[in-house]
Amino acid sequence: MAENSKNYDRFWKNRSGVVSIAQAGTAPNISVNLPEITGTGPSDITDVSSEPMSSFTMQVIGVGGTPTLWAVTLEGSLDGVNFSEIMVHTTLLGDGENLYSGTTLFPVNYFRINVTQLTLGPATSITVNILGTQ
Repeated sequence: MAENSKNYDRFWKNRSGVVSIAQAGTAPNISVNLPEITGTGPSDITDVSSEPMSSFTMQVIGVGGTPTLWAVTLEGSLDGVNFSEIMVHTTLLGDGENLYSGTTLFPVNYFRINVTQLTLGPATSITVNILGTQ
C-alpha cells in the first residue's frame, strides 16, 4: 500500500504514528447470531454506539434444508431510527456463503437486518450471522 494512500494511516500506523503490521486486525468487533427466522420484516436493533462499526460480513444459512428464496438486507443507522441499506444477501449468492462489505466503509451506531423476501421451501427457518468491525 502506498504511503500516500488515504488508508495508509488507518490500517498501518498505530496511535503513536509508528508503522506496525501487528496493529492490523485489532479493532473491536461484534458478532450477532439471529436464529430461527421464519418470516419477513426487520430484526431488533443492535446498538454499537459505544464502538461504532464500519465493515461487515453477513451469512445466511437455511436450517433443515436450503431455502427456496431469500433477500436479507443489512441496514445501518446513525440515530437508531432512520436506516439505510448496507448490503443484501440473496438466493443468488447461495446458502451459507459469506457476503463482505469489502473496502467500502459504512460507519454506523446501530444496525439491524431486514428480511424482505423469504420462501422457506424445504428449510424450517434461516439463521443470519453478522460480524461487524471498526
